[in-house]
Amino acid sequence: MCIRDSGASILALAMSKVIHPSALKHISHTMDDTMISEICGSTDELSSQRLSELLERIALNEKGMDSFHRTLVSPEDRKAMIYDITSLGSYSENISWFEYGDDYKKLDLAQVNLGVVMSVERKIPIYHKLFPGSVNDVVTLKNLILSLIHI
Repeated sequence: MCIRDSGASILALAMSKVIHPSALKHISHTMDDTMISEICGSTDELSSQRLSELLERIALNEKGMDSFHRTLVSPEDRKAMIYDITSLGSYSENISWFEYGDDYKKLDLAQVNLGVVMSVERKIPIYHKLFPGSVNDVVTLKNLILSLIHI
């Protein structure tokens, strides 16, 4: 199944996070308390059993993400950009991107690094990318810049 086939579920997931920004394990409560299912149609992919599969398909669809980012970046964005890199920790043992890095070693917590690029001109995020947690910030920044060059 391609990402395009999951459009309704992705829209429902985004709407849910805007309405009730909490952990994804609580999404069923948001879906029950709102009309998101009626607006977006079937949201079977958002059940606890299928949500991980959906998120993994989205994360692994690098071509689709690059295509999406190309639609966001405009010529005026290339004049000035702001970037931020942050580390996110997790106790999950099932997500390969989470690795032990410097930021969370003291907590004995695996991490993933998230790089986000903002357009100074338009004041919106135009690019993001995840990097394994064991990659240090300097290498993450270098890889983020290399990725931006190719979109």
